[in-house]
Amino acid sequence: NYAFSDRTQLSASVSSFTSRWDASGQVPDRAVESGLIDRFGSIDPTEGGNTERHNVSLTLAHRFHKGANWENQAWYSRYRFNLYSNFTFFANDPVNGDGINQAEGRNLFGYLSRLKQQYDFNRVQLNSLYAAGFRYDAASDSRLSAQVKRVVTGDIKRGDIREANVFAYTQQQLSIGKFLFDAGVRVDHFAFRYTDRLSAVQLPSQQSTIVSPKLNIQFTLNRQLQFFVKTGKGFHSNDTRVVVENAGRDILPAAYGADLGFIVKPSKNLLLTVAAWYLHLDQEFVYVGDEGVVEPSGKTRRQGLDVIARYQVTDHIFANINLNFTRPRAVGEPKGADYILLAPTFTSVGGLYYKAAMGFNGGF
Repeated sequence: NYAFSDRTQLSASVSSFTSRWDASGQVPDRAVESGLIDRFGSIDPTEGGNTERHNVSLTLAHRFHKGANWENQAWYSRYRFNLYSNFTFFANDPVNGDGINQAEGRNLFGYLSRLKQQYDFNRVQLNSLYAAGFRYDAASDSRLSAQVKRVVTGDIKRGDIREANVFAYTQQQLSIGKFLFDAGVRVDHFAFRYTDRLSAVQLPSQQSTIVSPKLNIQFTLNRQLQFFVKTGKGFHSNDTRVVVENAGRDILPAAYGADLGFIVKPSKNLLLTVAAWYLHLDQEFVYVGDEGVVEPSGKTRRQGLDVIARYQVTDHIFANINLNFTRPRAVGEPKGADYILLAPTFTSVGGLYYKAAMGFNGGF
């Protein structure tokens, strides 16, 4: 961090991550039971891969005399991915095996500018946020290839992806007595281009724009009880290769969501949140990485219930549990055939944590 003045500060961060691994992959029960391999063995010992990511971020923040805060962030990431898999062994190719290689190198650039301002009018408070920015993804040599013992023998799909996103949004929070109104709108414009290295014919690039509004209302009855309703429209982004191949159809199918719930504090040490929620997708996409394609699966609907509990055991020990019950279904399909493949119906997370002002902190 570097302070140009009391009102202007510059901060920078750099991070780097690399990883390499060997994997046993999917192992048939019969191979272990017959003694061909042990339970930690593998049919194809060359499965595995490597990945790395390097990030740089610069943020310049300025606080104006009238209380407004202006923040500008520019960032860059370098990403590489290389994965060797063999899901079916010799089912398709009895000679060389069914090993595949998925790999790409990607450069990501981004910029975000945000302006925050707070206004006070007696018992009414308004918090305003205005923002704009862009993100550009340049993925080079994105490929799906056949491989034998980590040696590529032929390409199935190979090309360069260019995807740009320019966006702007505003959020207005109005606090009046016990009510809090939170309204916002976001505009996104996307441009997609794919250069197929395995084809002499190149398809034209595609573009699309979508508007996403939201409205949240919060009512605080007292220090122990608060009610809320949250609604909004978003979108489900698509794979650039599919966008180009489909001539721009179904680029950004809309997503509609809503939450209705309450937060209650029945005792000094216990906090509970209960919310019923709904999510509708105009089109759900399933990425089949083994085939290098994205499959549209039609409209879907998810309904669920969230239960969150936080409990302070002592001054420094805290416990929490989050439970989520979901009913995922495909829209328009007959009953019994409307289940969504691999969609979770129950998820949970919980833990016990020790937190101190100084010294060691931890949890499980």
